[in-house]
Amino acid sequence: MLLARIGLLIFALVLILLVFVFILIWMIRRSANAERAEASARNRLQDVISTSIDGILAVDRHGRILDYNGAAERIFGYTRDQAIGQSMAELIIPDHLRRTHEAGMERYNQTGEKRVVGAGLVQLLAKRMDGTVFPVEATIASVDADGDEIFVSFLRDVSERIAAEKELVEARDQAVAGEKAKDELIAVMSHEMRTPLNGIIGTTELLQDTTLGAKQQQYLSAIETSAGLLLSHVNNVLSISSAEAGKLDLRPSEIDPEELLNQLVTSQSASISSNGNTVTVSVKEGPARFWADRNRLFQVLLNLLANANKFTRNGHLFLECDSAADGNIV
Repeated sequence: MLLARIGLLIFALVLILLVFVFILIWMIRRSANAERAEASARNRLQDVISTSIDGILAVDRHGRILDYNGAAERIFGYTRDQAIGQSMAELIIPDHLRRTHEAGMERYNQTGEKRVVGAGLVQLLAKRMDGTVFPVEATIASVDADGDEIFVSFLRDVSERIAAEKELVEARDQAVAGEKAKDELIAVMSHEMRTPLNGIIGTTELLQDTTLGAKQQQYLSAIETSAGLLLSHVNNVLSISSAEAGKLDLRPSEIDPEELLNQLVTSQSASISSNGNTVTVSVKEGPARFWADRNRLFQVLLNLLANANKFTRNGHLFLECDSAADGNIV
């Protein structure tokens, strides 16, 4: 009977021991699985950090660099081995800003007051290994790591973007300066060119009231026409601003086509004769009168006649005015 009790007790002890062994094995496996999951998460995080296009720095409360990724190597020029354990202020903070940075860290450690940490995207100045100071965009966060506070910074070199923006501003300023120069030129033309042209036109009008031969009268008429055309050009230049603003001022008036074409030929008679050319004006099929902006129409026709005369030698030029079937003038 005693042996049976002892055997039962031993069996119970063995059973309990097996249960404990099973629980221990289960806990060991669970711990191993947790460690593998944690290691996998760490590896994934490290992969994200190492492949990030932004420089990532992890710094402790004393300003020592704890982590430093590949992008940071490209941005600042220090290798990871050179940066780990070093003072961030000495490595990447410009010399003229280092005291301000240290004062900010001291204030934060004493009072917990945050200014840059947790402020979102901020633009700062940083320093490369060769001493070059350049602009960066940064986001700095405070992270609790096993009871210790660390600061994680995401940094991006924006020096090329800032340079491009500067070029755009300079281009804009140059364009504004060009517009100002154009306005000044127009102001000069308004006074310095129109005044003597008006004097020429006025003088020719006075000469027409004197006794002149037919040839002299013809020459005087050509001078008056050319001077009026030149004045029209000056006025057109002065209206550039209005044209650019979509406010071109057209001034239609009643026009006699025969008079217009004859005046056109008279203004170019000397040039036409020098090329050995002759001109025929025909308005038989055209209207007796029509409405248009005389100055601008005259300029268009003058360009056509001048080009025809320029490329013709000892030939004959034709100027005709006609009406289309729908009543439009051609």
